[in-house]
Amino acid sequence: MADQQMMMMDPATADPRMIEIQRLKSHAHMDVSHRFRSPTLLAIGSICGILGFFLAFLIGLYDFYMHKTNFIGQPFASGHGYWPPTVSEMVSDWNSPQGRIFFGFCLIAAILLFQSWYPYELRNAYTGAESLNLCFIWPMYWITFRQIIPVVGLLMLICVSTVPSEKAQDDDSASVIVHLIGAGLMFVGYMVAEMKCLGMGFSSEIESYYLDMEDTEYCVRKALMIIVLFFYVAFCVLQCVLVWAQSASSDVCCRDVYMHAGEVFTGEGKTVSLQHAQLIDTASGAYLILKVFSYCTEVIAGLAILASHLSLWYFCEERHVHFAARSLKQVYNEEAGIEEDSGSSD
Repeated sequence: MADQQMMMMDPATADPRMIEIQRLKSHAHMDVSHRFRSPTLLAIGSICGILGFFLAFLIGLYDFYMHKTNFIGQPFASGHGYWPPTVSEMVSDWNSPQGRIFFGFCLIAAILLFQSWYPYELRNAYTGAESLNLCFIWPMYWITFRQIIPVVGLLMLICVSTVPSEKAQDDDSASVIVHLIGAGLMFVGYMVAEMKCLGMGFSSEIESYYLDMEDTEYCVRKALMIIVLFFYVAFCVLQCVLVWAQSASSDVCCRDVYMHAGEVFTGEGKTVSLQHAQLIDTASGAYLILKVFSYCTEVIAGLAILASHLSLWYFCEERHVHFAARSLKQVYNEEAGIEEDSGSSD
């Protein structure tokens, strides 16, 4: 049929693209390879992750400027709303708008990134037979490490929420630890895999045999990894500074003020016996600046990781293949009522 359609076309008047499509259909049949589906899944997953970070930030910013009263409606003495020191704390309440939005978009991102199998399918991420010994006892390909570790970390991060330190109880420590492990797997796991791919600190002849990367792509991806590394280290340092600023030996002003379960709060003509920890006043001054910087460094590191995924999509050769111009191979002959050879030809 395709051959007949080509014969009926007038080369002088026919659309050259239609001629090419008919030529492909007449000479090639294929099953749609996962390699050609991978770029789209990678791009959409990355965009969903970016939307999760961005929308959570917008809602958190709105709360900071609009919600400036404590649990009984008394204005905070600082004059500020509450600003969390981490993204995890901002989205820790699953019943909040930012919590639901962040969880939803990041869950979609994790599913799509995992389903893309991009370390196995894209030539600019595929390092072939290069392997590592995980904990010195478990041999694993680097492409397997890249496929599994960061995504598992992201899922742990969003599914096991953290608890603000002032509100945490003894049995919350387990979930906080699991959450922190997830954050490490996502950030550090991806950085190690990408830096390995880029030869930043360690590389091999095996990897260079399989990997395909142009100079411009290398520069862009290396710049993004430097951004991730710098801001993630800065985030970790700021977290340590905030812990020190909460200690009795610190004179950094002025931290958030909480009252804990069992204490009695009096204000606005009301006396309330607290059943659990409540925020009485919010941070201001240098302490608030530290919290904002801590939050921003984590956001920038997270967005740079997602931008790194987008750069893989942008520079990969697979996204330029017009695979849909080829017809799918027939696997069942309805007229004869028999199965055709269903072996893949891609």
